Amino acid sequence: MRIYINTRNYLLLLVLMVISNSNYRVECSIWPITYTSQIAIDSPGSVQVPPGTWSNQSPGNGRSFIQVDANLTVPNPDTVDLVNHQASVDIIILKNSESSSLGTPVASSSVLCCSQTLIQQGKCTNLGSAILRNANYTMTEYDDYIDVHAQVGNVQTHHIVLTKISSIHPVVNVPLMFNVTEKGLYNVIAISCWKYVSPQSSTEISISGTLTFMNPFGYLSANLFPTLYSNLVISLLYVLLGVLWLIYCYKYKNTLLYIHYWIALSIVLGFLESIVDYGTLSKWNKIGEFSVTGLVFTTLIGTLKRAFGRSLVLLVAMGYSIVVPTISKANKIKVIGLTVLYFVTRGIQYFIENYPTPSNAAEISYIFLTLPVSILDACFYWLIFLSFMSTMETLKNNNQSIKLQMYKNFLYILVYYAVIVVILVIIQMIMNWACTIDTIATATWVFEIVWDYTYFSILLAICKIWRPSENNQKYAYSEINLNDGDMVIHSIGDDDDNGQIESIDDNIISMTPNEEREQNKNEILNSFFKL
Repeated sequence: MRIYINTRNYLLLLVLMVISNSNYRVECSIWPITYTSQIAIDSPGSVQVPPGTWSNQSPGNGRSFIQVDANLTVPNPDTVDLVNHQASVDIIILKNSESSSLGTPVASSSVLCCSQTLIQQGKCTNLGSAILRNANYTMTEYDDYIDVHAQVGNVQTHHIVLTKISSIHPVVNVPLMFNVTEKGLYNVIAISCWKYVSPQSSTEISISGTLTFMNPFGYLSANLFPTLYSNLVISLLYVLLGVLWLIYCYKYKNTLLYIHYWIALSIVLGFLESIVDYGTLSKWNKIGEFSVTGLVFTTLIGTLKRAFGRSLVLLVAMGYSIVVPTISKANKIKVIGLTVLYFVTRGIQYFIENYPTPSNAAEISYIFLTLPVSILDACFYWLIFLSFMSTMETLKNNNQSIKLQMYKNFLYILVYYAVIVVILVIIQMIMNWACTIDTIATATWVFEIVWDYTYFSILLAICKIWRPSENNQKYAYSEINLNDGDMVIHSIGDDDDNGQIESIDDNIISMTPNEEREQNKNEILNSFFKL
């Protein structure tokens, strides 16, 4: 069998990996806000659902709202002239898909803040405030500020103007509430339009406080809530698989191979990732505060599981512990190098992807990390493919039909996985092209669940194909000495119903099954030091 490396196929694989590693995640609950009028802030956003959707459990209790609790301050509150130097801020709560109602078109761009020129052109009415087209503004006066507010559809604007502040009461508290009635991705924006329109007559204003997104079931974004119980279910599946695997390993402990220990470790890592994810999301949903510690643990365990899973499949494809007792130095460098690089880059990307922050630097870092992670993924898959073809060719040439059939079965599983990847990537491409960002954001949980269960199904297939049994010797390697002192690696039991060694030469010295089992028992302890 000849293997041809096609550059176009590799580039196509790389493109698929880039798309599959690019996800749009939003997951905000209680978000601390800090703002000065020199900049504008944009919250990380949350997918909200209307009341009565899904579970009406505590702390949501069926309510769905967005609450802004803003504390406004200015420098030198005793000397500031709020009449001639306005201190104001615009707070906008909006459903992302309806953001087009904000601002007014000017030439080839859109202007958000109302200026004197735009008023003269009849494009807005409230000087120094955010423009919401077709809106009827209402002014509400409070003790120390004025709120000029309006709402069109699922977009609500508040132009907050301070009227009284002093060193005795240096903080003006502004509570705002937005009740969610439609499902979608919602954001909160704060900007000082007066600062842009009339910088000479403006006063520096700062905001601190909290931004709260509440869904009927709790603080979690609606695109994360389904994964909460999905993690619980898949962790139980890992427990069942682990118990079953432990029973098999104990029953056939005298004939275990190295690969059985690697599979056991994969099961443990899968369980740990799922249960830590469940615990982190459950706590987040109840108290609304993001746990950095939980994310660190999830990142370490999840990334280790993914890196280890890829290296496990690659080692199986190379025939480690089944066709050969160890791999060459060059292959060791490939496996260890790719695994370490993947663990580091994917770990950083995973942390940035799941940390709720509106920082542009974080978004840029995530984008730049997507390419190296995708390249490493493509390298893994390409090496797995080449190693599979090489191993199967060797088995075919040596007439080792039992092992060859096992590898064929596993190859079918990988083909199934590849088909799933292609289908998901195509769906993501279609959604990115044809759907709104609301639809994309609300559907991300589906892809995450599919990836998790696809990984579990592949691990389940590996367990079925390479499960411990009394016939382990049929696919174990054996080191056999020749009369001239040279050593070759061969297999025992292939194509022999009596479990005897395959004969490739009249000079080969045979091993009894008992001798082989004793040798394997001693070598098992060193299985993790073979790499």
